[in-house]
Amino acid sequence: MRFLWYFMLAAVVAALLIACEQQPGEITGRTSRSDGSPTSVRIQVVDARGNIAWEGSSEFSSGTWYTGSVLKPGTYTVYYFTAMHEPYEGKEQEVTVNPGASVVLNQTF
Repeated sequence: MRFLWYFMLAAVVAALLIACEQQPGEITGRTSRSDGSPTSVRIQVVDARGNIAWEGSSEFSSGTWYTGSVLKPGTYTVYYFTAMHEPYEGKEQEVTVNPGASVVLNQTF
């Protein structure tokens, strides 16, 4: 009987741990020129500790980009880079990613 009680307790604890685990979120966006045409730029998503959480480029033909569902819930800063690998000044965006949520960003250059 004691074994059954321990087994049931372990099952409940495991279920609670799974329920408390936070689902990753994502950021998706579009980059464009001031005339509205799409542009491709290099992008970095940096977490609150300064670590790069995602890095990639927006699509040349559409300007769209997508991190995928890989970001832990938290606050991030999105940086956009010139062809010379320098950040566009004043274009960084701070965003909060919630569990299982998608955040949409648009940026014009």
